[in-house]
Amino acid sequence: GKPSARSAIPPSTRMAVFERDGFRCLYCRRHADHLDDYEHLVVDHRIAVANGGNGAEDNLVTACSSCNAGKAAKATSRFDGEKG
Repeated sequence: GKPSARSAIPPSTRMAVFERDGFRCLYCRRHADHLDDYEHLVVDHRIAVANGGNGAEDNLVTACSSCNAGKAAKATSRFDGEKG
């Protein structure tokens, strides 16, 4: 069959992007050490695969899971009543 346009980003590429970006979300600028317990860093495409982007390092940026999912205020609203 036809190969998928979106293939997994290799761990070595993912780590290179995190290192290049200083383990900091490029959208909200928080460092990995300052994310909430339910958050983590992910690699995001500058130009989405659906829009012709690819998995090359120069098309990838570090994002926190909240920024990558949409907007943090919406993504975290379900945690407002919880105490750690």
